[in-house]
Amino acid sequence: MEDHKVPIEPLVPPIVDEADLIGNSSADFPVIEAEPEEELNLPLDTAEQQRLLLDQGEAQPAAGPPLTLPGRPGLQRGNSVPTPAPHLPPPAPPVPPPDTPQNDSLSLAQQQSFMRGIPKVEPTPYAFTYDDASSFEEELEEWFSYAVEEQAMLLKTQASYALEWSAYHGLNDASNGEDGLDWATATTSQHRDFVVHLLGGLKELDPALRLKKLEALVYVLLGCWHETAGLSESPTDSETTSGRDSSASTPRSTAYEKSGRQASLIKRNAHLLADNNGVQPVVDVLTSSLLRSCGIDSIPEAPRDSREAERREIWCAMTAVYVLLEVARDEENTGKGLKLRGAILGLDKPGLLMLFVDLIAKLRWDETISLPLSKISLLLWKTMLVTFGGLKQVEKVKEMFRDHNLDSEDSKGQPLITASPLDYHLFRQEISSKYPAYNPPLPLFPLEPENNSILPPLKNHPNKVAGNHVFGSGLGESNGNSTSILHQPVHIATPAPSPPPSPAGPGGKGGKKQNYQTNQMFPFLYPPLDESSNKLGGKGSTDLQDLLVGRKWEGSDIPASILEAAELFAKRMKATRAMKQLWEERVAFMKYERGWTGPDEHPDVDELSLEAKDERKKQAPPPGSPEERLRLVEEFYRIALPNLQSLIIVLIKAILSHVTALVTQSSGANGLQSGFQFQDQNGTTAGRPDMNGFNGHTTVATNEELDAMRTQEVLDKAVTGTLILILKWFKASHILKFEYITQLLVDSSYVPLILKLLQLQEVEKIVNFRSEQEELNFFNFCRAHSRNTSEEDNVENQEGEKQGEESDEDDAAPPPIRRSRQDSNDSGVEPALPSAQLQPPEVDELGFPTNELPKEPITNFSWRAFFTSINYLRIMQKICKNKAHRNLMLVSYKSSQFLRKGLKVPQPELRLYTLKLFKNQVPYCGRKWRQSNMRIITAVYLHCRPELRDDWLAGSDVDAEVDESVPLEQALRSLTHWHNLKRYPESLGAKPGVLEEEQDFFRNELEKMDWGDEAVNEGELEHGWPELQVEGW
Repeated sequence: MEDHKVPIEPLVPPIVDEADLIGNSSADFPVIEAEPEEELNLPLDTAEQQRLLLDQGEAQPAAGPPLTLPGRPGLQRGNSVPTPAPHLPPPAPPVPPPDTPQNDSLSLAQQQSFMRGIPKVEPTPYAFTYDDASSFEEELEEWFSYAVEEQAMLLKTQASYALEWSAYHGLNDASNGEDGLDWATATTSQHRDFVVHLLGGLKELDPALRLKKLEALVYVLLGCWHETAGLSESPTDSETTSGRDSSASTPRSTAYEKSGRQASLIKRNAHLLADNNGVQPVVDVLTSSLLRSCGIDSIPEAPRDSREAERREIWCAMTAVYVLLEVARDEENTGKGLKLRGAILGLDKPGLLMLFVDLIAKLRWDETISLPLSKISLLLWKTMLVTFGGLKQVEKVKEMFRDHNLDSEDSKGQPLITASPLDYHLFRQEISSKYPAYNPPLPLFPLEPENNSILPPLKNHPNKVAGNHVFGSGLGESNGNSTSILHQPVHIATPAPSPPPSPAGPGGKGGKKQNYQTNQMFPFLYPPLDESSNKLGGKGSTDLQDLLVGRKWEGSDIPASILEAAELFAKRMKATRAMKQLWEERVAFMKYERGWTGPDEHPDVDELSLEAKDERKKQAPPPGSPEERLRLVEEFYRIALPNLQSLIIVLIKAILSHVTALVTQSSGANGLQSGFQFQDQNGTTAGRPDMNGFNGHTTVATNEELDAMRTQEVLDKAVTGTLILILKWFKASHILKFEYITQLLVDSSYVPLILKLLQLQEVEKIVNFRSEQEELNFFNFCRAHSRNTSEEDNVENQEGEKQGEESDEDDAAPPPIRRSRQDSNDSGVEPALPSAQLQPPEVDELGFPTNELPKEPITNFSWRAFFTSINYLRIMQKICKNKAHRNLMLVSYKSSQFLRKGLKVPQPELRLYTLKLFKNQVPYCGRKWRQSNMRIITAVYLHCRPELRDDWLAGSDVDAEVDESVPLEQALRSLTHWHNLKRYPESLGAKPGVLEEEQDFFRNELEKMDWGDEAVNEGELEHGWPELQVEGW
């Protein structure tokens, strides 16, 4: 210890005690205060830490000597000596300066503690999990609205069932089960016989008889709710039910415990209908009723019923089909088989999916069709989910095409950062221009040197002139001069000649002298000198350079960093399936454009190969396999191609109606204004219908307003879910199918429409507001009108009905006037919680919470709002990814101020797609925007997956990308149209072989020379060409 005290003792003045040292150390190192115990256990990585720990260790010996020396207290007359001690600290400040600059740089331990402070996993205060759809019970409830007419139809189904059941079994009254025979007590054979009887009645030409049978069948499909509603699921029901198991239970299923038996019976009766071949008759009734609503009669001689009866028939048929689709979807998700899905896919052509696509396409042109778009959209979405599958099935298809020979993880288990062949092509261009003697590994695709895109070379788009200076415009530009130094307008190695002296100006001063310097983009023009330079006419020996550098130069080698970068790039290069498909179409298009393919060549060579013939002999792919799903996607695209544009336009119109309603309303409905009331998980505002989050005071919302808001949310959910499925499955099938849909979305103004919607909405508020009235939901309504209702349910329903009546009567009444603050509790409204508890959880750009997050996950939120908001951003990300023209559209609309709202919600998926949209447009934003949004840029680095060539922040050549954005968009559209015309000519209204006719060079030349078929007939061709002058040939 004495050896250490000699150099260290002057640094610690004897008058500084231990408290001063501790105070100084804590002031210098604010990070160490948070975790002092862990910091002391870390190894001493820097000299600063070692000095710090030594100072703290020496502080105790500094205070110890007065206690161990007994002779010192005897000098009482020396009390004047310690008195100047308070004046000694001023000389002490010169001691810290040598340590201060060293403390400015963070040590390794301090950096580790700082990184521990960054949230690796974003906080998830909401118990929300992104999935294809919500739970079975919630999806079934969203089908039924709060309208009185729809509730009357539900009651009418029970009445029709009672009449049919009693008439079939010869009973007096089966509505109350007094005769001892109801659905629960009947045998399985009785169930089957009755269902077959109802299915036979669906073929009746009399609308009244057909409607009675259909309503009774719908009641059976809804679980015979008069008998089963309000009863929990028994163990026997859970074992015999085909679509329900304990492993598939969700956290939200506890809210439907009282409806367990009804939900299980819904699934069982759906399978009972499918087992008796009842899916096709129900779909036939739906098809005929929908055609009649469109003004097309499938059976012209059939009698027509009243509009009310036709509306009831359409509702019953759609409800029956929706229940079947929802049970089939839940059956596949729970892993109980694909039996019901097979029955739906086995319907007669054109099938259920094309039925809804054609119907929605008709809605574009005929506005007189009075069909609920929300229900049609829900049917389309669920049919697509059942036919193709959800996002999990898409991942299985992508996994099937993934090359498993390539490493996806490193030695530490982290995913490898890969690079696309296009990025490697650009990197190769830069290295070749700086080091012409080095030939990096070849890319996967033989791209042209002047091309920076996989799309075909641009037509009528001349290359840019080589800059304003004589050395060319450098790298990154799409000019051929950057590929070889021998084709430069002025040789780079030759210095530019001095300009002639300009005459003096009026003031006697000459013009500004131009500066000539070497192009910094080409720092190494020629290969380095080697020992053979003298023989080849070099500049002399390298002895002087060897002496200066300290080692002998051994040949014209390349820097090790360049070699390592090229090898790393080549190893990490990965071409996706979409990129390979795009390259194949590019090659085929360029061959067609240059006349290398003739009419004898089949557009699809695979169909003519021997392997294809062998495959035809094989059995069809098994149900549910990736091959079967891709075949269904291909068939759907081929048939629906003429109606895809109309489909997209009608779906976008649904979002437009929502935006229009938000713009026109002035009361701030849907919880979008500043007076929003946060619904906490304890039900503070959810339990009070007068606090519905409309505005600051207790405004009462009528059932009609709440139902309109709920219906619009359900419609938006179905629209975005459909678009996500179309984009994901089309991209898994072929990249140009995906590009065609994105082009339709861009042409339909999807991007500005969603930005306007984000401007009008407060995302952090709408996700916390549920447009629900629990007592009017389907399962609660069935329990209230069943024979199993309890007294508690009756009291709750009576209170709900009473509040509904008061809301209808007092709709125009103004809010009560508060005369004093003390009278706020006398109005019957519960006192509000503190503002900190009423505010929804929020985070900043980096993910740090700005207010106190709840200790338990919030369960009282809007699943629909989360799902729809994420889909809005996800679709926009798919549209704008790697598309300069569309990203410039985001910048021109100033989307950053609207997208910023999504970063406040502590939900990982919502924040991720928001940050991806920011990453797309950052290269085209100015420096001022980047300086003011550095926190967003940091969040992009922390949460978005990086690439090996990740130059999104700097941008290699933004000007060239901007100039080529529109031509590249046009090239992509041309390639997409050519692909559709080549593979699906009938769908586009063209005859097969139209491309070969356009390619006939000699016919086109004859048409240019006005040698038409009318001038040259068959007879003239047989007798030769006597009258034609062909000297010019």
